[in-house]
Amino acid sequence: MENKNNQVNYNKKGTSEEVSEQLRDYKKQRERILLAEKKTAFHCDHKDRNGRANLSSVGDGVLRCNRCGTEIFTATQTLAEVQRKLDEVLNVIELIKLLAEPEYVPGLAKIEEGVDSLSKVYDNVVLKGKKKKGNKHNNNNGNVRRASYNQSKL
Repeated sequence: MENKNNQVNYNKKGTSEEVSEQLRDYKKQRERILLAEKKTAFHCDHKDRNGRANLSSVGDGVLRCNRCGTEIFTATQTLAEVQRKLDEVLNVIELIKLLAEPEYVPGLAKIEEGVDSLSKVYDNVVLKGKKKKGNKHNNNNGNVRRASYNQSKL
């Protein structure tokens, strides 16, 4: 039964199942929208149309993209630290492959290949970029990475 404002009248008997169903539908819709937002945010380069960083400081070496909301911890890590973290991710992928149905393995292998290449990319982009931009007056003590806006080399 609907009232004049096209709203369902939830005061009648037997509406609890209708309410539950509608709430489940809303939850599914929210989850689909959040997933679509997340997938779109993966493609954000955190720069404006002029190639400048589109970030705001959150504090403690953390920047937030003004477009997608991603938070980036900017302290430079050693290659060994990065490799240790990537090894943990690779182990998680191997565990999933062990327990997953065979049709998941090709997709997981692609993810694994990408993750496996990240230490080299980190070394080439972040660490070598930091060495190139180092200044003999600051002894490279700055812990915040400066963004480079060259074309992608991936």
